[in-house]
Amino acid sequence: MKAATPPNTKSSALRLRLAVQHNGASRAAVPERRVRRAARRALLAARRRGRFALSVAFVGDRAMRRLNARFAGNDYVTDVLSFPALEATGPFAAAPSADTHLGDIVVALPQAARQARAAGHDLLREVELLVTHGVLHLVGYDHGNEKDRRAMDAAQDRALNGRTKGD
Repeated sequence: MKAATPPNTKSSALRLRLAVQHNGASRAAVPERRVRRAARRALLAARRRGRFALSVAFVGDRAMRRLNARFAGNDYVTDVLSFPALEATGPFAAAPSADTHLGDIVVALPQAARQARAAGHDLLREVELLVTHGVLHLVGYDHGNEKDRRAMDAAQDRALNGRTKGD
């Protein structure tokens, strides 16, 4: 006889509080459940467990260009920007709270649509890729050198192809 799985085992390992801010075009094109699934899979692929919160905002090209210029020094439209909330605290620990706020992700929906067409897949797949990429940045992944890029690519591949435990 097989033992029963305890209730809520999946949700106790990883809890995600997600705030999604849509612009006019994204509300119809991008269901929140797909954004949540992508964020959750990225956290699982990064082997994170616990209670987390993050926000995702969908913007147009003009807003993304302004954000990219202001925060990254690049005067062009990019696809996704991540704004991590966690910083190294040295010997000081953050105050305890129910959820660890990871930060904010901004996705340029028109740029995502252009990239989806160029890659030959649908917009939702591209949004999942960008949200995954953004979440991985929020938890410390980067692609500044070859070793880091390989690690980030591997985590992104696990998340996008559903090879995570607990999903």
